[in-house]
Amino acid sequence: MLCCAVMLAAVGIHAQEFFTVMNYNVLNFPTGSMQNRQDTLKKILDFVEPDFILLQELKSEAGLISIAEESCVDLDGEYRAATWETLQSNPNSGWPLQQNIVYNAERFTLHEENVVLTSYRDFNEFIFYFNSEEIENQQDTAFLYVYTTHLKSSQGGENEQLRLEMVEYFTAHLATLPVDAQVIIGGDFNLYNSDEPAYQLLLSEDNAIQLEDPIDMPGDWHSSSYPDKSILTQSTRTSNIFGDGAGGGLDDRFDFMLCSENMLDGSSGYQYVNNSYYSLGNNGTCYNENITDCMPNFSVPSSVMNALYYMSDHLPVIMQLQLDQTSSISELNKKILLRSNMVTEILRFNQSLNETVEIYSVTGKKLLQRQLNGKSINVSDLSSGAYILVIGEETSLKFVKL
Repeated sequence: MLCCAVMLAAVGIHAQEFFTVMNYNVLNFPTGSMQNRQDTLKKILDFVEPDFILLQELKSEAGLISIAEESCVDLDGEYRAATWETLQSNPNSGWPLQQNIVYNAERFTLHEENVVLTSYRDFNEFIFYFNSEEIENQQDTAFLYVYTTHLKSSQGGENEQLRLEMVEYFTAHLATLPVDAQVIIGGDFNLYNSDEPAYQLLLSEDNAIQLEDPIDMPGDWHSSSYPDKSILTQSTRTSNIFGDGAGGGLDDRFDFMLCSENMLDGSSGYQYVNNSYYSLGNNGTCYNENITDCMPNFSVPSSVMNALYYMSDHLPVIMQLQLDQTSSISELNKKILLRSNMVTEILRFNQSLNETVEIYSVTGKKLLQRQLNGKSINVSDLSSGAYILVIGEETSLKFVKL
């Protein structure tokens, strides 16, 4: 089962920056009968601490801005929303929904933004670079191309065809990018299985930019026989609440993110952190149930679990990237492994160490430094969440404090 703890970063902390990408269908935001949705979302964002928040089902510019200004108010950094764009691909839609992004402007600069038109709904393009003089001077190789989309919903041949048509427009757009472009696309893809033509086209080797599914777990995600239910994202509820959203319990993988192949094979500056992809709040045991009924769920605090239930009928998907200016792999990192990277109070190692250790938040904030002499370190003072443990000058490991 996938979980946010199973991460190993095999490069030195001094040569890299970690950042977190979150994709979330926020369910007709900010409309609906539920009150204080910005505060509900804030509980989730405070726990995840994302640098990029790819959003679907936005209903207004005011809602988008409120996420940046209210829901992100306590996050480290300066959060901004990209430019609001009304639906252009299907302007006469009776139920217009839009996508956009909120990002940490302290770490990234939004260089350019565009709309990719399709036959049904837009793809929104955002081109970023990391706020470092060295990285910026790399020009094209420093740019990160981020896309968010919401493909046509529902089963049936006609809807599958509309999803395929939308993807055809997008893959044609990929041919306009630099051949070494570093690309992330996230969204609500509304795909029921990996055999669907839209999914196959997204991952086609014939695309100008080769895309990959980081978790590479094909199959019939809608089927009760699909083995790893921890990757499912919809619905968080067995029936709709406040008169909005889908019910049925957790039984579909509609929401996911893809990366360009060069972000998984070590050939680009931005790299996907191995095994960092997960569906927030899904412990793999909630099939066709309310996520709040699958307790105990130690992957998130109960306050976050309740926020996920009320906020949307979708779960967010999250992954981590690292921006690395070297490609060296620490030999020490190959040998030293945590006995478990899910911990309550004590981090335990497989061998005795005499090293200086540092612990950082996933946003790069240094939290403590200690001299390690032995096989364990006490982390009981840390709050629940994901952390980076740095051993010596080269090795970094990821762990989650429960």
